[in-house]
Amino acid sequence: GQSYISLKVFDGAGNSFTANDSFYVYKDTQPPTVTKNSMPTIDDWLTSDPGSAIDVDINDQSTLSKLTSAYYLIYPDPDLSGALIAESTIYLFTPDRTSFSSNFALKSGHWDLLNNTTNYVSIKAYDVAGNIEISSDTFRIFKDTVPPGAITSLSVTAGPYRGSVDLSWIAPGDNDFIYHNVN
Repeated sequence: GQSYISLKVFDGAGNSFTANDSFYVYKDTQPPTVTKNSMPTIDDWLTSDPGSAIDVDINDQSTLSKLTSAYYLIYPDPDLSGALIAESTIYLFTPDRTSFSSNFALKSGHWDLLNNTTNYVSIKAYDVAGNIEISSDTFRIFKDTVPPGAITSLSVTAGPYRGSVDLSWIAPGDNDFIYHNVN
């Protein structure tokens, strides 16, 4: 909000002068808002850096102090827990910025730092008055760059019907998980 300040000045003889609404002070106690938009490529398992596919909007009310900066923080666990994997600037101060709606990418090299599992990305946004919005786990990046292992235990037996065969193997999965399939 906006508060007007009036002044009343006195001299030693008791004379006074009043200046109504001499200046005003803005009061801003509202943090910016962070909104995750639909990101189909981010919400799937990724095998490579998605580039500028991160679609998060950050807004401050136009009558308040306006935005100063925003950052992303990537953690291995939900709720900003575990060791911080990466942090970078989304944008820095531009006068009179009330919103940010451009898609952005991870900083160069940050993709390589991500765990080969689920990574939790939080957004931290500041306004000029110093209010902070921390949007915990705004979105997740599902990284999977490990191919399944090779089948090494393939065996063939005669099938139940003439000319048919049964194949049997232990199917290795991703990341050293093993699944047993018989077809």
